[in-house]
Amino acid sequence: MTEHYKMLDTWESNGSSVALNLCYGGFDIQSYMDVLEHLLITKGYTCLKYVIIGNEPQWNGVTPQKWFNFQKEFLDSLHNRGYDEHIKFVTIGDAKGHSNHYKPIAENQYYNAMVSAWDMHYYAQNGNSSPTNKLWDILDGKVTRKYFMTEAGSQEWLESPGVNTVRDKHVYAATVAKIAWQSLAYGYSGVIFWSFDDAIFRHDGEDSNLWGFWDAEDLYAGGRKLRPWFY
Repeated sequence: MTEHYKMLDTWESNGSSVALNLCYGGFDIQSYMDVLEHLLITKGYTCLKYVIIGNEPQWNGVTPQKWFNFQKEFLDSLHNRGYDEHIKFVTIGDAKGHSNHYKPIAENQYYNAMVSAWDMHYYAQNGNSSPTNKLWDILDGKVTRKYFMTEAGSQEWLESPGVNTVRDKHVYAATVAKIAWQSLAYGYSGVIFWSFDDAIFRHDGEDSNLWGFWDAEDLYAGGRKLRPWFY
């Protein structure tokens, strides 16, 4: 957790708003509550504004009803402990905006009201950088809150595990910028690109210091220096 504390301390000091994604505790609600208690109450971080649980349930064999039940239990625990006064819940459904995993919570008046934002993942392909409208189709008339895209990118030029082979080329920068602007124009409140902060990765034993908000040389020396374009 030491590395996480350093990052959170940086964001706390400069007034950033952080979305915390908890996705490695399975369906163990208590483990998520323990993390939130530690960060919000014990450590007292106020930069943590949003919490997201899980990741792309349709790829993990989770049915829409099981996903809804999991989110209900999480929201009940969040509210009963009073943590919802510190951090707001963001629901994630299917990647590409497929509707099934959004439906149950969108159609439940009580739990819908506890959702502060809706989250979708999207990877452009075949030259199309416009985000799908399927999320709007299923949520139309049911929500009036923020939309986030917390995982975005391009299907083109990829190599496993998600590293883009042209990340040092102009076309990559142009593609990322195009996806970001079109997403914001489409109504999203914010976009996060997968592996775009490449300073936290090492490729072939070498530091990647092209795009990341963190200065890689400073990062691996134990510091947390943010580059100017973070601001």
